[in-house]
Amino acid sequence: MMERLLNGNRKSISSVNGELFYKDLGYILMHEHLIVKPQIHEEKYYAYTLDCVDNAISDIKDVMEYGCKSILDMTPINYGRDINKLRELSKQTGANILCCTGFHKEIFLPEYVKTFTVDGLVDVLLNEVRYGIDNTSVKPAVLKCGSSFKEITDLESKCIQAVAKTHLLTGLKISTHCDKGTMGIEQLNILMKNGVRPQDIILGHIDCSEDEKYIFDLLDLNVNIEIDHIGRTLDHDKWVIELLKKVQYRNQLKQIFLSQDMGKKDYLHSYQGKPGLSYIFNDFKKMFLTSFSEDVFSQILNKNPASFFELI
Repeated sequence: MMERLLNGNRKSISSVNGELFYKDLGYILMHEHLIVKPQIHEEKYYAYTLDCVDNAISDIKDVMEYGCKSILDMTPINYGRDINKLRELSKQTGANILCCTGFHKEIFLPEYVKTFTVDGLVDVLLNEVRYGIDNTSVKPAVLKCGSSFKEITDLESKCIQAVAKTHLLTGLKISTHCDKGTMGIEQLNILMKNGVRPQDIILGHIDCSEDEKYIFDLLDLNVNIEIDHIGRTLDHDKWVIELLKKVQYRNQLKQIFLSQDMGKKDYLHSYQGKPGLSYIFNDFKKMFLTSFSEDVFSQILNKNPASFFELI
């Protein structure tokens, strides 16, 4: 049995410019894409290509004015992840930027996934955890896996199993892509069958389903869920507030993470889009505070991530 790579008592996480401690964390957006370039050469993916450092600096400075200190960039292998650009963003803005290793849904998987075994994929991930990503010293903060809309393909299942094994060997937590909010229970089942505890998992994009029963079923399984499509429509944001009231009544707010997943030009001020990366800290927060206290906002944007990363 391979020795666990990370000490269980470790009270820091890796950022692109060094170790990050709880005192450094502040408010953190747990699922964004600062630099991204889908590896598919189709015109529709141009809107999802964010590769301009100056634009990203502008968006980061905007959100930092509202008190955000940290951003987790969830761009994985073969989706245009650029560690050197992320390091430059952190250096130029002072923001704590974290990154991931792992895999997206099938359409964005590297070709080698077809021929590699699960253990072969584990070796790919372990190499980045041990030695750094793309010939740098930067280590990932989380592991990523994903699935397609209303299905988990064989290749996606292979990647999910590899992420589970890597988690057990390293202690790195897992954050997933549930396409349009689907397949959360199925992802959870694969991860748990491979030894992962539900509290070590964040299921992403779950709010896209707008299905309260599905969401409460997941929360009752003790897994964390991410509400990360804030800012798409006002009606959706109002729905999120009403959902969170029910989650609070059920005493399950500790399992909730908020972000915006603004990996598209249409959403970012620097590309003449809206509502902008800072939306969650201005317009959405104003709406949030009509129903909740500042302490609850801080819990979800600071304490829940810190607890997930075991910084507190």
